[in-house]
Amino acid sequence: MPSFGEVLEQMNLSMNEFIICAGFWVAMFIVSSFISLNNVLSFPPIAMTLSGLQIVSSAMPTIMAVAAMGLLLFGLFKYRELVGKSVIFILRKVTRLGGKR
Repeated sequence: MPSFGEVLEQMNLSMNEFIICAGFWVAMFIVSSFISLNNVLSFPPIAMTLSGLQIVSSAMPTIMAVAAMGLLLFGLFKYRELVGKSVIFILRKVTRLGGKR
């Protein structure tokens, strides 16, 4: 089992850096025992951001459906000649198969 000094050397940390990191996490643990997540999330800027994200995420399926329909109409207009030829080709194939049976 490696010694503490070897572990610090592998992590590329000095003793002072390790003490600062450990002190930070101990302080965060102590502070988190006094402050609940509900207190943080009810802070007005954070609550407003989360509320906005909730509204956007609830409207996202509608927005994406409208965007997809718009892109579909644009593609049909821009490539109308190719789409027309493809539809006629498929109809010819389908009607030929139907006539052979």
